[in-house]
Amino acid sequence: MSDLQAAIKEIERVLIGNKSREVEKVYLSNAIRLIQECCQPELTKSQQIVLERLKVKIRDSDLCSAIHQLENSDIWGESEEPYDIAYSSLNEDERLEVVQAVCDWKRRVSHGRNG
Repeated sequence: MSDLQAAIKEIERVLIGNKSREVEKVYLSNAIRLIQECCQPELTKSQQIVLERLKVKIRDSDLCSAIHQLENSDIWGESEEPYDIAYSSLNEDERLEVVQAVCDWKRRVSHGRNG
């Protein structure tokens, strides 16, 4: 089942009308999240490499520090690592898509959803 189909199912559960208001809120929140995930761009292989590296790095520090480390990898002696090579190949828009993806991931993890 696609995310969009799952979102439709969540909305249909609310429309049945036999659930409490709190349960309806959960269903609608799930539907909104699933629809938002459908709207996110697919990441390229290079973007995925960078995203996975950022996920690792922000477990030990914050997002800004992790991005700073990528931007200055030559200072840290990491300029030949696969994630740095991938990061260097991205244009500004692709980098912003990665930042958006890692922010979305961090938000899901912070709210107890799988990441």
